[in-house]
Amino acid sequence: MLLILLSSFLRAEQSSERSDYELTEKVFEKVVEQDNFEFGYSADLTKETLIQQLRKEYKDVQFFEADFVQKSKQSGLEAEQSGHIYTAKPKSIRWEFKTPTEQLFISDGASQWIYTPMTNQAIQSTDMSSHPAIGLLNDLSQIEDHFTVEIAAQNAESIDVSIKPHNADLSQQFESMQVKLSKEPLQIREFYLKDTMGGEFILSFSNIQFDRGAQELSEEAQKARASLFLFVPPEGTDVIKADTFNQ
Repeated sequence: MLLILLSSFLRAEQSSERSDYELTEKVFEKVVEQDNFEFGYSADLTKETLIQQLRKEYKDVQFFEADFVQKSKQSGLEAEQSGHIYTAKPKSIRWEFKTPTEQLFISDGASQWIYTPMTNQAIQSTDMSSHPAIGLLNDLSQIEDHFTVEIAAQNAESIDVSIKPHNADLSQQFESMQVKLSKEPLQIREFYLKDTMGGEFILSFSNIQFDRGAQELSEEAQKARASLFLFVPPEGTDVIKADTFNQ
């Protein structure tokens, strides 16, 4: 979902790090073909039922974490990145990119950071956690608050949902947005995005874990979790302040 938030940032990175982009055209096309949300099964779950189930399953989720793989294609360049993601209600998110280049994105609900250890550079900007994409990851129970939802296709194991942001400016930036959900359990598995500049992104999740707050965390565990969404630049880091990543 950095998928959306960092699409403009990734375009800038591509011009200086072309060697990191190793996917071939055929490989990417095969991935898109496999994940194009066209299964050909007749619908067996209505939109209304899906929304009700999402509200029931996710209204109490306080914390989410998963491994992710992001495949992207922009301006003729292709890339695959992987790492780990954490989110916590109401607005905190942490993306740890591990391959091919280490990078960290953190938002604590007040400010956000993008840190690249290789260049020892950190970019700080105003918070973007109100962005609908962040809301989607933080709380699937509120998907209709930010998006128009339509079922695109489904089978016995998964359901594919086309979504369109209510925000007019955001909607104009993206040609297509789709979410793949597994049915048992009901979890987000993939996110597909095509922007109006021709960029395509597929974000896949695995090893998903939830905390519904059924048990109180110890004070030590609470501090450890809160620290995930705080960033203190290492000594000597080149800090750049910018407020343009959501434009």
